[in-house]
Amino acid sequence: MSKIKVEKKQSKLTGYILGVIITIFGVVSFIQPGFFVIFLMLFFGVSMIISGVSQITSPLKGIVKIMGIISLIIGIIAVSTPLIFGEKLWSILLLIFGIERLLHAAITIWMGWKVRFKMPKGRFFMDVALSILVGVLLITSPQILGETLIRVIAVIITIVGVTTILGNHRSGTSKKVISNI
Repeated sequence: MSKIKVEKKQSKLTGYILGVIITIFGVVSFIQPGFFVIFLMLFFGVSMIISGVSQITSPLKGIVKIMGIISLIIGIIAVSTPLIFGEKLWSILLLIFGIERLLHAAITIWMGWKVRFKMPKGRFFMDVALSILVGVLLITSPQILGETLIRVIAVIITIVGVTTILGNHRSGTSKKVISNI
């Protein structure tokens, strides 16, 4: 077998394996959203540890060393307790986003009244109503909306995995057709 054919087979096999891993990750994340949070926090924690070690060992002094120590501590906490750390961080982010949505609604109302900006009334009321609804839901029940958001992301990840598998399969068959011509 020539070198090009071996590389094509390895590339195709890698594409299939990657597609299967992505698909499995998406399906498991959909079924068990906590798995997604754990994976995300482990990834975040490892990257913070690497960043912290890099900053601590850099030739720069002062604030860079302090930032490195803080990154290292946050990374160790995230890796050692990913579910707890993830839930707290996720809750804080959803709370901030809920507050942002309520502020967005208030500013949109103010702009409509004070500045009289040109926006169709239907779109204006829909924007304000949805912002208030999402803001209130995020503040009052972030867990439900958080899990829903994770499941939507999981569906997208699963679709990416399946299309990676199908795209890899189709690219192999089209190469055969082209080479036979």
